[in-house]
Amino acid sequence: METSGEDQPEFTPRNIRQAHNIKAKIVSQRDEIFATVTWGNETPGVLQYMDIHDGINIVTTHPQMIDHLNQLFRFMESSDPIIFFYDTTYSIGPFFLSMLSFQHPSFKGNRIVLLASLIHTYTERADHEPIFYKIRKLVPNFNSSQTVLVTDREGSILNAVKAECPLLTHVYCWNHIRKV
Repeated sequence: METSGEDQPEFTPRNIRQAHNIKAKIVSQRDEIFATVTWGNETPGVLQYMDIHDGINIVTTHPQMIDHLNQLFRFMESSDPIIFFYDTTYSIGPFFLSMLSFQHPSFKGNRIVLLASLIHTYTERADHEPIFYKIRKLVPNFNSSQTVLVTDREGSILNAVKAECPLLTHVYCWNHIRKV
């Protein structure tokens, strides 16, 4: 049964102090959202996606990293894959932080470089899809056989990858396989 926000316990104060706390929480969340939008306007190209309809979904990247990765795909042999990693093991307060990084073939030791991040409230398929959608649009070769994506075995990530980037090769992280 669906309930409106007013029927949920956190929005039903029992006294005036709780009412003030609820108001402060709402104002704080509004201020954080406003600060994120302001930051996005002041740093063009970094804030790629923001949805606050049902929870928070924010995708960030840096335009120079996108340009660099597109150049890297152009210069790499088509038989040489670029290996990406996506993980959601980071919890920051009420949110999750998912990181999309890649193994840079030009750096000594194939150093890992951060490409994009996703801040999200939930861990469903729809929450992961925006980061793969945006990267697929910004880096067309990301959705290709030249891309190998390493993730844990979380079903929502697997389904988001299948929906947004069906052509890339998706493999599971060895550390997560060993834990089973």
